[in-house]
Amino acid sequence: ALIEWEARDPDLDKLTNFALSYRRGVGSFSILTKNPTPGSLEWDVTNLPEGSDYQLKLEANDGTSPYLETADIFIDNTSPRISVMPLSETVFRKALTLEMRGTASDNFSGVQFLEYSATPVGEDRRWFKALITQGFRTTSAAFRLRHPFRLEDGTYEVSLRALDVAGNSSEIYSQRIIIDTTAPRVGSFTLTQGTLALFPEGNEFKILSGSKLKFSLSLETDTSAAELKVGSQSFPLVKNKAAGL
Repeated sequence: ALIEWEARDPDLDKLTNFALSYRRGVGSFSILTKNPTPGSLEWDVTNLPEGSDYQLKLEANDGTSPYLETADIFIDNTSPRISVMPLSETVFRKALTLEMRGTASDNFSGVQFLEYSATPVGEDRRWFKALITQGFRTTSAAFRLRHPFRLEDGTYEVSLRALDVAGNSSEIYSQRIIIDTTAPRVGSFTLTQGTLALFPEGNEFKILSGSKLKFSLSLETDTSAAELKVGSQSFPLVKNKAAGL
């Protein structure tokens, strides 16, 4: 925890003998530091019990009169938890509106923010604030987000996290999505009759009526379906599981 303060003597005398201490409840104060760097102190509260009954005390004097200031604080070391309704679709076109919702909970200081990002896999996240629809700064909150994006083709990681009033962050929920605006391309193809490969004459194949033929075609790996049309008839193509084409 970063503690910051500002002290000024009304008569502009120099303040010295700073002392920063704390206590829990009505017990005696324990010294954190004497003559700390003016204005700030980094305090490790990791091993202190959580509670809302802590006090900080700052003391100083100007050589004549003592000065004293106290502040009530709470200590919260527990991360909030987040629950997200996953996206039902994970493949999108370039322009999409990301819509998600969920809940978050925190056992002590309360849920302060819900944040989300959508960044290419492997890149640093850029966080945006989601809308807390219920339970701001309480132990149970609901949220939703609706954000239009225009993204280039690629694989993206959608991430969400909750932060409580004390600044603790939940574990990050992540789900990958794919942006794909490119139509599948046709690669090479072959037409065979038994073991005999057939070749076109100009722009057409000439075959005998009633012949049994095998048509093979290579496509990109993300192609989900393909068909061959001959005149008014359509024939679905079956994927070769061994070759992946």
